[in-house]
Amino acid sequence: MIKTVIFDLDGTITNSEFLGFQLLREHLKQKGLELTFQQFLYTVGVSEKEGADYLSKTFPGLEGQKDAMDMIPVLFEEAVSQGRLQLKKGFTEIARYLKERNIRLAVASNSPERTVLVELQGTGVADLFDLVVTPEMVRMPKPFPDMYELIRDSFDVETDQCLVIEDSEPGLLGAYSGGFKVAIVRDIYPLTDKMKEYSIGVFDTIDQVIPVIEEME
Repeated sequence: MIKTVIFDLDGTITNSEFLGFQLLREHLKQKGLELTFQQFLYTVGVSEKEGADYLSKTFPGLEGQKDAMDMIPVLFEEAVSQGRLQLKKGFTEIARYLKERNIRLAVASNSPERTVLVELQGTGVADLFDLVVTPEMVRMPKPFPDMYELIRDSFDVETDQCLVIEDSEPGLLGAYSGGFKVAIVRDIYPLTDKMKEYSIGVFDTIDQVIPVIEEME
């Protein structure tokens, strides 16, 4: 029986992956830099530091942390005020389903706490979650299992009583390496062989995971 569902945030709960690309591209364009979609994908699902290091190497003279990553919360705050940040299709339905069955909800995100809070509060879903885990709270972020293990231990449940929902390979690998069941919901991250092989299923929308949870009851 599933007692806890652990959600990734970017690209799983919100449309922030593609929106993040648009916002960062617009921001870097003001500096005379052209960020391609393929380049942006190297920053998806990884830690903030890894993303910053990649951007610094890709664009000589750019300080990836200061000139890009530190700006993301500010850019998202503006996007929230403009109504550009949205929940992914089906999230409201699966959240309602889980709440009705007293299944606990948690977030495990590689984004820094300040960005996570902007997104959850900006979309009005912050109060749905019993625990939100960000890189500041663990020794190793995704693709390591530390975040999922922290949530499991905090809720005093077993690994097989948890279901993780992710949209990218780093998240999948982190959960899988810890022995957690993982469902993949498609977003902008290209579907890889590992995502198909190591997950319990690949879904177009997050509410399509509900029948899988029902089968586990």
